Amino acid sequence: QNILRRSLGQEEVTQLETNAVLFEDLFGRAPVGDEDN
Repeated sequence: QNILRRSLGQEEVTQLETNAVLFEDLFGRAPVGDEDN
């Protein structure tokens, strides 16, 4: 069960990282800095 839980945890982290990368690509890696423009 511990191995399964670790696998699920790794998958969740991977999804979060993928979403973060896509989010950064869409907003130019600096959504906060765009406010100045």
